[in-house]
Amino acid sequence: MTAALSTSAALASPALEHRFAICAGLLSAQVEHQWLLIDPGREITEFRRDAMIDLLDAVSVDANRKTLMAIRIDAKHAHKALLQRATFNKDINDANWAMQRAQAQLRDCSGLLLI
Repeated sequence: MTAALSTSAALASPALEHRFAICAGLLSAQVEHQWLLIDPGREITEFRRDAMIDLLDAVSVDANRKTLMAIRIDAKHAHKALLQRATFNKDINDANWAMQRAQAQLRDCSGLLLI
């Protein structure tokens, strides 16, 4: 009975939906960035992105799909800008800050997955 209550609570939680949407966007940007840099870790990131999208689909309701897609796209664009700042920046300190921030965001998202 507790599991059913937890599932119902998860379905009703906009915060959880938003978190999964943000993480799906971040991971999508990371995959594209890794593809650009020919990073062999891309396959793992793709797997994590797909798992995050599955979680998002599991907890979201149809009425929120457009909002969640907008959140996901915004997060993707923001993370893409952070990765570009980290990779192509001539200011080493700023590039390091951007990379640390990007990695911290991805760690937060990875903590939501059991993989």
